[in-house]
Amino acid sequence: MSAWVDETQMAQLRVGQPARVVFRAVPERAYTGQVVRLGRETDRETREFLVDVKAESLPDNWAVGQRAEVYIQTARTAPVIVLPTSLVLWHAEHPGVFMRADAQAGWRPLRLGLRSAETVEVLEGLQVGARVLTPRHPQTRLSAGQRVQ
Repeated sequence: MSAWVDETQMAQLRVGQPARVVFRAVPERAYTGQVVRLGRETDRETREFLVDVKAESLPDNWAVGQRAEVYIQTARTAPVIVLPTSLVLWHAEHPGVFMRADAQAGWRPLRLGLRSAETVEVLEGLQVGARVLTPRHPQTRLSAGQRVQ
């Protein structure tokens, strides 16, 4: 199958990389596969190029042109702490979170690693099981020294 990939990811891709395919008709199952070809032309409008992936197996019922989501593994690390990207805040161009310290919000800088659209790897700054503060209302902004419950 062919997947359109943003050109900014081109340097991360290689033939043979593992991939998973999730057919929209069977969203509860992922099919394993691998990258078999990288396109050599970028669409001038979308800035995407084609990547061909071969699945090791297919659903019992499938059709040419059927839609699927393709996920290509570009990096992998040992078990790590992962946060939703929405919890990471930026101050003076540095990432961090607020944590409770003596009934007050305390700023904790982070060193980040791999990122996806939904999550980010935390390399330094948090321990497993740490509790990150989030405002009760999305419009509320936390600040260092602010009283928290």
